Amino acid sequence: MTSLIRILLATLILCVSCPAEEAQLPTASVPVAYLDVIDAYQRLKSSFPEIHEIVRTVQIDKSTLVLNPAHAKYDAARQMLKRIDVRPKQVLLRVVVSELAQDGSEKIISRPNLTTLNNQPAAVIFSSENKQFKVSINPTVLPEAAAK
Repeated sequence: MTSLIRILLATLILCVSCPAEEAQLPTASVPVAYLDVIDAYQRLKSSFPEIHEIVRTVQIDKSTLVLNPAHAKYDAARQMLKRIDVRPKQVLLRVVVSELAQDGSEKIISRPNLTTLNNQPAAVIFSSENKQFKVSINPTVLPEAAAK
């Protein structure tokens, strides 16, 4: 999403309130470290229909949700944020790039090791004999049950 669309989404998400009243209300800033802050808000919204009462502001530039600590579901919202805002798993990819000849022989061109995060693309570019190659990978860590 572009920044403009993200700002418009954040504006549409939140109710407009009187700045004078807002200054008197208690707030609690909760940084979102790994999730996109708009995604975090949307996931909270799916569990808390009254989200506009719990989240006062979405600060896209600071990746922070400003919450209402006086709301009855404040603790539950914080716990859910803590549960969903987790670092994605790292993935180490050991790649062997080979050129196969017609006679069945194999010439190893490169053995790159790539480290990336789950669902984050990785790429390596290399050259061999005036040819340029690019290997692109988009890894996904399977859930434990699916991997067995």
